Amino acid sequence: MSGQFFNLQGQIVTAEEALRAAASFIGTDLKTRGDVLDGRVAWEYVLRMDTGNGRQFDLRVKIWRSDIAASPYQFARSVHVKAPHMLSPYVGNGLGDTVVEALLTAIRDTMYPIEEGRKQGLQFDITWLRPNHDYATTPGYKD
Repeated sequence: MSGQFFNLQGQIVTAEEALRAAASFIGTDLKTRGDVLDGRVAWEYVLRMDTGNGRQFDLRVKIWRSDIAASPYQFARSVHVKAPHMLSPYVGNGLGDTVVEALLTAIRDTMYPIEEGRKQGLQFDITWLRPNHDYATTPGYKD
């Protein structure tokens, strides 16, 4: 069946379990390389966001396992949004209990200021997007 994953015993596993297994195999393989002391896996999603009235933008979201966070996954977004009625861009908390929850939270955190602006009668403008300068260096080893 398309879109389903199976373990070695032929049992269906979730996409979450498949990603975790892939990360484990990759991490183990990296440690066998001479110069690599350790490796971390981050999944990056590229999403085309529709803000209405034909306006769109690309959002990148990185998600990775975190051993020190309150939730098992952390994420970072390539942009944060600051609508005209806001004092600063809306950052959100960057945590999720699953990969899917982290991705959905990233989408909600991005769209929240846009939706609030629409409620005030404003139309989204690309100038509302603020680059997340930390995005390029996530994840780090202390995340």
